[in-house]
Amino acid sequence: MEQPMRDSFLLQLREQLVQVFNTDQFHLIPLRGGASSRRYVLIELTHAGYFPNNQVVLMWVPPEERELIDQYMHIGFYLQRHGIPIPRIYEINRQQGWAFLEYVEVPTLDIYLHQAPEQLEAVVCRALEFLMEMQKRCRPEPANPAFQRFFDREKYLFEFQFHVRQKLLHEFFKISLTEREADAFTRLSETISESLHCTKPFFVHRDFQSSNLFYCPDVTLGFKVIDFQDARAGLPLYDVVSLLWDSYLPIPKTLREKLLSRYRDFFQAHFFSISEADWQQQVDYLVIQRKLHDAGAFARNYLRWQNTRYLQYIAPALAMAAEVMASYPQFAPIQVLFSQLSQAERINPC
Repeated sequence: MEQPMRDSFLLQLREQLVQVFNTDQFHLIPLRGGASSRRYVLIELTHAGYFPNNQVVLMWVPPEERELIDQYMHIGFYLQRHGIPIPRIYEINRQQGWAFLEYVEVPTLDIYLHQAPEQLEAVVCRALEFLMEMQKRCRPEPANPAFQRFFDREKYLFEFQFHVRQKLLHEFFKISLTEREADAFTRLSETISESLHCTKPFFVHRDFQSSNLFYCPDVTLGFKVIDFQDARAGLPLYDVVSLLWDSYLPIPKTLREKLLSRYRDFFQAHFFSISEADWQQQVDYLVIQRKLHDAGAFARNYLRWQNTRYLQYIAPALAMAAEVMASYPQFAPIQVLFSQLSQAERINPC
C-alpha cells in the first residue's frame, strides 16, 4: 500500500458509498496503483450483503476519462468469455467513474518475484505460457473496442511524438534537439512506425508486464490479468516484448533468448511465417518503441502529479532501448542521446 490519498477524496467517496451501501459500516484503504490517473481503494465491509465478499476493490476513473469504464467492462467480459482469468467485475457505475472489482489477495508477479527471486525462470516461463494461451483463445470480435483500434503507423507516430519527444525530452529533460538529432529522431520514429504498422485483428493486451499479472498458481492458467482496458489489435510480439523487457522485473538475457525461441515456434504455428531477419528486426523495433514509450509515460506521470515513484524506472527503460538501437547505425545520433540520458543524475539519484 502507498501513501493515503487526499483526505478530501476519501471523505467524499465515503459519503457517496454510504448512500449506495445504506450503511457506514465499512473502511476505505488506499491501494497502490499504476502510472495512470486512476485510483484504487480497498473497501472492507463489516457485514456481507451488497457484494459476495467483504473485501472489494473500487477503481475510480476521473471525469475526463470516464469512457475507460466502458472499455474496461467490454474488454473484461470479452476476456471472461474466452476463458482468460481476470478479477471479477461486480458492478459498474459510469456516472461516478466506479468499477467494483474482486479483491485478489495474492501478489502481482513483480512483487512475488522480488520476494522469491529463485522462482524467476519457472514463473516467467509460466507467464509466457499464459500469454500464448491468451493469444490462442482471444479471437476477433469486431464489435469489441479492442478490435476497433489498431497499433498502426499513426498510433506509433503519436506515441513517439507525444510520450517521447514532448513529455520525455522537451518537458522532463528540458532538451531541444539539435538539427542532427531531430533528423535522427524523425528517421527513428518513421522507420519503426512504418515497419510495425499492423491492422490485422490480433489481440494485444497493450501492457502485459509483471505489475499487471496476479500470480495465482492454484487457478486455471496460473494468473489473473488486469489493466486490459487499453487493449487493441496489433502485432502479437508486442506483449511478448512487454513481458521480457519489463522495467519492473529485469529478465536475464539468456532467459529472454530461451523464451523468445519458444515463442517463435508458437508464433509460426499460430500466426504467420516470418524470416529470421524480419523476426529479429521486429523484436528490436518493438523493444525500442516500447521502452521509449515507457520512459515517456513515467516522465508524464511525474509531470502531472509530481509522483517520484516511477522516476527510478526511466533509466532502465532508456538503457534497454539504447542498447538495441546501437545495432542500427542510421539511428546513431539519437541513440547516443538516449544512452547519455539513461545516466542522467536526475533519474539516478545518489
